[in-house]
Amino acid sequence: MNSSQYQELCVRTVPPEHQFWKLEFDGDIPKARSELMTNCALGIAGESSEISELPSSDEIGDGFWYSYALLRALNVDEYEPSPSTNADCLKDAFYFSGKICELVKKLVFHGREFEVVREPMIRATKQYIDSIAGLDKQSISETFEQNIGKLKNRYPEGFFERG
Repeated sequence: MNSSQYQELCVRTVPPEHQFWKLEFDGDIPKARSELMTNCALGIAGESSEISELPSSDEIGDGFWYSYALLRALNVDEYEPSPSTNADCLKDAFYFSGKICELVKKLVFHGREFEVVREPMIRATKQYIDSIAGLDKQSISETFEQNIGKLKNRYPEGFFERG
């Protein structure tokens, strides 16, 4: 499975009120985008902590989910990871998760314009993906497939409820 296929499958589990990219979406797009971005930034930060405790493909897959959902919120539909070979991948993951949180904070709570934070957030998200991919013991494709399997078991028809 490549990253484009993975992203398409994982965003099925984004709550419908945040799926602003769908043609039939009739909600407040900026609000839906900012709520999704906030959820993803917090999820990325939380997964970084979980990955530090247990760097398993399962936790890395969860980090991928938040990252690829965030890329969708940033209007990026494709990014093929390049696993980091840096010896400090975990430190890098924490750094980039912090950058993502800082940029979302500036957008959502400090009134920065989306286009001002978009490119730095895309770069930080891609670097976060590469950092956690560098920690994985199996191939990216295997982790994508494992994570989609987990999501299909948990949400067989997509995500329809909060919580």
